[in-house]
Amino acid sequence: MRFKCQVCAAPIWNRRYPKCEKCGVDLSPELVFSTEQVSKMRQDERIEDERRSEDEAKARLQRYSPKQNQGGWLGDFGDGGGDGGGE
Repeated sequence: MRFKCQVCAAPIWNRRYPKCEKCGVDLSPELVFSTEQVSKMRQDERIEDERRSEDEAKARLQRYSPKQNQGGWLGDFGDGGGDGGGE
């Protein structure tokens, strides 16, 4: 279902915003999300953003983990081999 302004018939692109973005009239309540709906959507978006951030952090840790990358970016350093330098 496409939502349109009751005055100018412009499409409503953002049902969170209570005014028509073309003519500026207050939109009918049935065309706009309620305050409770907007709050719930924002909460859901925050939760999803946090979950995505956690997933990205886990993926970075796995990519750069020395166990996963032996002989890679550490090269010959830090692998416990060699005589420790010196004389």
